[in-house]
Amino acid sequence: MCVLFNDQILIADCYNHQVKLLNPQYQVLGHCDFNHYPNGICQITPNEVAIAVDEIQGHGVQFVTVDDWQLFNPFHDSHLANISLSSYHKT
Repeated sequence: MCVLFNDQILIADCYNHQVKLLNPQYQVLGHCDFNHYPNGICQITPNEVAIAVDEIQGHGVQFVTVDDWQLFNPFHDSHLANISLSSYHKT
């Protein structure tokens, strides 16, 4: 879950492969579909979030923009943002 600067709420719904946009009264205003399981959200700019996704091949990151209470995922089917999260673990 992530709360944006204007009280917009984003939640990762991994069972339905969606990220959902809620208003402060927790009403769903929109959603963005994913081909993979979204399992984490991190705000990176005032209107952009990074979504951690689980894929069969590993893990990845996709980006979603929130503008005027709508969600936009410009790289919906892109594999360009795939990363190996194991490289960030220190032993």
